[in-house]
Amino acid sequence: MNFVILKEMSCKCFDKKPGFSETAPFDERYEQSKCRCNSRFTVSENRSKFTIGSKDLTKVDKVKVDGYFDRSSEHRKCDYLFVYTSDPKQIYIFVELKGTDISHAVTQIGNTVNLFYDQGYLKGKQVVGAIVSSRHPSNDGTYRKAKQILERSLSSKIKGFRIEKKNKEKDITEILQYQLNNNSNIRADRIVLQDVRIPDNNKIVTIELVVITKKGIITINTVNVSGIITGGQFETCWYYNNNNAKILNPINISVNNQKSLAKFLNMNRENIIPYIVTQNNTSLRDIPNCGDTYRIVKETDLYYFLGIHLSILPEIITKDEMNKYKKKLDKMNIIKELSNM
Repeated sequence: MNFVILKEMSCKCFDKKPGFSETAPFDERYEQSKCRCNSRFTVSENRSKFTIGSKDLTKVDKVKVDGYFDRSSEHRKCDYLFVYTSDPKQIYIFVELKGTDISHAVTQIGNTVNLFYDQGYLKGKQVVGAIVSSRHPSNDGTYRKAKQILERSLSSKIKGFRIEKKNKEKDITEILQYQLNNNSNIRADRIVLQDVRIPDNNKIVTIELVVITKKGIITINTVNVSGIITGGQFETCWYYNNNNAKILNPINISVNNQKSLAKFLNMNRENIIPYIVTQNNTSLRDIPNCGDTYRIVKETDLYYFLGIHLSILPEIITKDEMNKYKKKLDKMNIIKELSNM
């Protein structure tokens, strides 16, 4: 099938108020809420941007949700819906472009998913929630709790429903990805993948960066808070901002990611090495930098230590196996970009 690739201009489809009445049937609202121009692959608001990984107009619909469906203040909806169709698969991606209130964004996506499910649109479909925020710790406990509650509540209706999120602080991930591809300290052949999503027991696990080399696979998750962080290797949470805020223990997250990735790729867990990367102005208290199953380094130190680490390991993965792992992980990526402007 040929792809239709057109230069994207700014979308003007939703500049005017919707042209239907409050009592219009749901199906009519849905059809009139679709983008009709060539700029249906990207949306941007609140200094945040979402892009779907396709440029084929025949495969993508962009639907304006907020203000076009139930507008009651008690049940606020998310901003947009993207529908990606590639026979026989159809994926519904509910998008919220947010400032900082991420827990509210989770609620808005939940309200919208339930609305469309009740109208019969989502049965048997793959459904994803996508949140783009301007400022928020990526591993904030409040957000994770709201996310887990929603995913659990929808699991009986929609198999494999998940929420993806990206925020401004996570710009460190783009920097790391570039440096991992180009830094001279790392001499090993490598394939660098960002925001890798893998299934594990009816849920989706997200790993910020996966580095595939002949000497093993490196997983990287970032800690996007600064200042002094206190906690422990085996504690459930770590604390920052004078113990007034907390995040889930990144060591537990990274080790669980290691197990999930090993299971998904059908490889030995020992061949996957978790790295946790902190900001340069972060100081850890009572938290060991290195354990049997993980390593913690500052952003600017990652390439040096990773280069040394890889230099002493034997080759255990062939070039063909590297490409096979990449292909398998790439199949999980539908969303091309969640970013800040």
